[in-house]
Amino acid sequence: MDYTVQKLGPVKDVCIKLRPLTVVCGKNNTGKSYITYSLYTLLEFMKTQLCDVFDGDKSRSFLQTGECSVNLNDIILRYNLLGKSEELLCKFKETLPRQLLLEKSTFEESFFNLTLDGKDEELLDKEIKSRHFNFPIKLTSEYTVRFIKRSGQTILRLILEPTVQPDIDIVARHEAAKPFLPASGNILKQIIPLVNIVISSFSINNFIITCERTGVATFRPELSLLRDFVYNAGQDKANRFSDLKSQSEFKGYSLPIEKELEFALHIPSLLKRESSDDIVLREIMPFFEEIASGSYVSKDNTDSVIYYRPLRTDIHLPMSVSSSSVRTLSELFFYLKFKAKVGQTLMIDEPELNLHPSAQRKMARLFARLVNCGINVFITTHSDYLIRELNALMSMSNIPEHRRSSFLKEHDYQENDLLTRDKVGCYVLDDGVVTEAEYNSAYGFAVESFDDTILQFNKLYNDLHSLKEEDEDARD
Repeated sequence: MDYTVQKLGPVKDVCIKLRPLTVVCGKNNTGKSYITYSLYTLLEFMKTQLCDVFDGDKSRSFLQTGECSVNLNDIILRYNLLGKSEELLCKFKETLPRQLLLEKSTFEESFFNLTLDGKDEELLDKEIKSRHFNFPIKLTSEYTVRFIKRSGQTILRLILEPTVQPDIDIVARHEAAKPFLPASGNILKQIIPLVNIVISSFSINNFIITCERTGVATFRPELSLLRDFVYNAGQDKANRFSDLKSQSEFKGYSLPIEKELEFALHIPSLLKRESSDDIVLREIMPFFEEIASGSYVSKDNTDSVIYYRPLRTDIHLPMSVSSSSVRTLSELFFYLKFKAKVGQTLMIDEPELNLHPSAQRKMARLFARLVNCGINVFITTHSDYLIRELNALMSMSNIPEHRRSSFLKEHDYQENDLLTRDKVGCYVLDDGVVTEAEYNSAYGFAVESFDDTILQFNKLYNDLHSLKEEDEDARD
């Protein structure tokens, strides 16, 4: 997938080819978060536009005959339409002031484009064909809509059926199955949101973890109480809260942070569910708990408080008294355990946040394992440790097989830690323009801003050492 963004804040011209693992580096305030947030917002926006495949002709046919078919491969065409459709581009830009909390003028000259390549289209086609279901949703006492999707096919069928009460006898059930009567436009208004939900479930699925994750983990209980107050308060209290909000300068959160908060508030309910993916659990979770030096639990199903439990202990620490690294990693833990799924894209701003260098290196290995499980990863980073570890993982994949096993064992690595060069893209953002980091088969990616800083440090310490030797020689 190729993502292009131009004239957005400090970003002048950026085109990034998204690989299974995409890394964006750059100094502070160069626009990395602009790229991450705008990409996430665009992917979420496209989900809302996929329902257009249930267009006017299909919806009219549905009203007249009670049936219609949607070719889900049209989803792929929708993704590739953004840069070619001025109407769709304008529609997306109109959403951005609210979604990113920036002035409308920020986006007047902005341009965005998303293009799927052959591999993306193949993966979407595979996902579409792999799904199968047949379920009804009751709309009214008279009508039920049935969604049918067969494995190996790309066609989604919608059938409007008479609603049959479960307690009627067989004869009445047979009589109820009478020929379809044309439905009203009100029925269509009910069906379109349902169609949107079903169709968007086939879209590119992404999950974002922002730099605000430590605060979200810390204040999740208070945010939950506030949400419950607003939802459950009487009208007078709700109005007073609304007035207080309108008198302040608080305008909400950008879409990525809003989604992050929404996820955090639902964590207690996630703990009551089964874990999401056996592959992720088997390949990823034990290693993640090694990075976090523990796991996250609730004491029982009725407890909304999340605790950190250090490895090999029975200690339960609330988030409020846990270390910053524990709070930083909590959201990733719950994503991996309950949301991670093959084919998704995980986006993380500065995964090194609050982590010791040894944990940063292990985080690179975690990303490699996710990629090798089939989960795409997009990160921004300031960590030289993370880049060097990724370089090492790519270098180790080039070791001849007859020597690789013993080398990995000696250095405590596994085969699923390794990455091949074609799976990794590394980009450097500078002065609003992105360039692909230079790659050397012996040393990996070179990120000049990191290397220059290290060289400056080395020169400083060498000069200090030389100065000390000169002073010692002078005293002698």
